[in-house]
Amino acid sequence: MKRLRVTTAAALVGLLLGTLGCETFGKKSEVEQAQIDQYTLAKQKAAEQDYEGASAILSTLGADASAKNRSDALLLLGDCRMKLEDYAGAQLAYQQAQQAPRNDAINARAKAGLGDAMMAQKRYGEAAVAYEKALSLSPGDINAPQVLLYLGKAYIRVGRWKLGRDRLTKLTTRYKSAPQVPEARDIITMPSDTYSVQVAAYAARSNAEAMVRKLEEHKIYGARIVDRDYSNAPFAVRVRHFVSYDQARAEAEKLKAISPEAYVVP
Repeated sequence: MKRLRVTTAAALVGLLLGTLGCETFGKKSEVEQAQIDQYTLAKQKAAEQDYEGASAILSTLGADASAKNRSDALLLLGDCRMKLEDYAGAQLAYQQAQQAPRNDAINARAKAGLGDAMMAQKRYGEAAVAYEKALSLSPGDINAPQVLLYLGKAYIRVGRWKLGRDRLTKLTTRYKSAPQVPEARDIITMPSDTYSVQVAAYAARSNAEAMVRKLEEHKIYGARIVDRDYSNAPFAVRVRHFVSYDQARAEAEKLKAISPEAYVVP
């Protein structure tokens, strides 16, 4: 009789614990489902170009360290902030996405995004580091041709011409049909022993011609218009050739008073 009572009591305890366990599991599933629903809504808003609305949702998900889709949310948050031109905010989101990424694909995309954010802030050395890490981690999960193009440009912006041309050459040989190839070839085939300053680039040739006249008004002669049919801003205005990088960089700093976009190109 006693054995029966003990067995019955044990069964009741087991049933109680099982019930509590099911309730706990149910609550956890509800929380996770809510997070999934919020992330889905954020993706929908981003697809509709409501980047502000998407960012508000993603910021909440990104702040929840227990959220299983946190790294995905932070990655998309970085993308949305890039669209909003909040480059510092994008940088932070991409950095946080790398802290506990769900997989290598998320990590690589976050590193590539960080490179874009650094490029937008003109922090070219840091951009190059981020792009290199993205390529070494998982090149198949990022837009490798675009990353190689920006990586080459980043190296060139800091005066590391050999590295810059090497990355651009990899782009032209490994991804021959990529849309970034013509621009990469244009940079590679520039004279290796001279440098120019690109003052600005425009979608309309008339604007480029106006910039040339403006430069002449400031007694800066010899500017030329370079047609680049691969770009959304195909008409680039460039100023003469310099025999050293330092000379070109000094001229670029002066020209920033006329056009903040001025920078050195090989």
